[in-house]
Amino acid sequence: MSSQAKALDYKLCPQCGTRNKLSWDFCARCGETLSDQTIVTTKAPASAKAPAGKGAMPTVTTVGDLPEAPSAVPIVVGVLVLLAGAGYWASRTAAPKPATVPSNLLSVASAPAATARSAATPAPKPPGQAKFEEGRRLLMGGNVAEAVALLAEAVSDAPSNAEFRNFYGKALLRVPNVDQAIEELTEATRLAPENSPYAIDLARGLDRAGRVAQAGAAYDRALALQPNDVQLLRDAAGLFLRAGNSVKAAPYLRTVAQRQPDDLVLQQTLGQALEGAGDLAGASEVYGGLLQRMPGAEITRGLLAEIYFKQGQRDQAIALFRAGAALNPGSPLMQRGLASVLERSGRLAEAAAAYREYARLAPGAPDAKQLEDRAARITGQPSSS
Repeated sequence: MSSQAKALDYKLCPQCGTRNKLSWDFCARCGETLSDQTIVTTKAPASAKAPAGKGAMPTVTTVGDLPEAPSAVPIVVGVLVLLAGAGYWASRTAAPKPATVPSNLLSVASAPAATARSAATPAPKPPGQAKFEEGRRLLMGGNVAEAVALLAEAVSDAPSNAEFRNFYGKALLRVPNVDQAIEELTEATRLAPENSPYAIDLARGLDRAGRVAQAGAAYDRALALQPNDVQLLRDAAGLFLRAGNSVKAAPYLRTVAQRQPDDLVLQQTLGQALEGAGDLAGASEVYGGLLQRMPGAEITRGLLAEIYFKQGQRDQAIALFRAGAALNPGSPLMQRGLASVLERSGRLAEAAAAYREYARLAPGAPDAKQLEDRAARITGQPSSS
């Protein structure tokens, strides 16, 4: 190497002899503190030439060398400082002889071998993780029996893992093993009480098991975590509607209806729940709002007319049916409803006419002949058939 070649400086670790970059403060291998006094350069000093045929040997220099002094006194001081620094460096480093210099001294410093090995080797999976992942894959593929067996082993390996418990419970519902599924889903919510998906899964599992009271309480806990989940509100309402408990279902339905005002089927279901809960005023309001938006909604019209009749508003009930028949003269439903409220109001002749009109509009209906005969009985006139 020519003495004019560019120097390659580095910091030599006094502890282990490893070469480090100039910007490093600590040795990459042993962590020893590196000072500015540990800098090494491969360029030969300007006052000497490298031996022929050989590369420049590393020499120790200091970055704190004093500039040329303008007078004799500063020069003497500088020499003393340098000698003192050299003595300190010699006592600290105890540099090895050239023959024993490590072969990697002039190579680029690298991260410790242990670090490289750890980066190349993947971390081991937590207990049960591999079984859980394989069980989940099998379940998604429809292999329920093998999936359940693997998931059971995963839960056994990591009984405090809420995710394993929850997924195992959902798998058991597909066996079905409902009782054990509920146990696993319940344990998952105990381990992770703030996890709303686990709370929802438990509520739906209890619902599926027919445990109405427990499911209702579980739905309320889930809704406390997810109050804006409309489907969850619908599920809770459906639970109580199927159980025939309109009082419990109505609040959930009202909340959903407020958030989805354009769902007319939902609005009618709310009206029926309110009516079933004894809130006739609330039901009338819901039914009336629906009819304003859809005058041709015959079932809603009939439900509202019946509420009028229950409240003693018989004329309003009759008028509501007549208005529906006028909107759709070919509607058998309006004629049958009109006939019923007319008969119960004591207006038998008008009721008989409405019954006969119903039989004429729907001759194939199962009750057509029955209601035509009824018209004959309430008027004392023979049936036309």
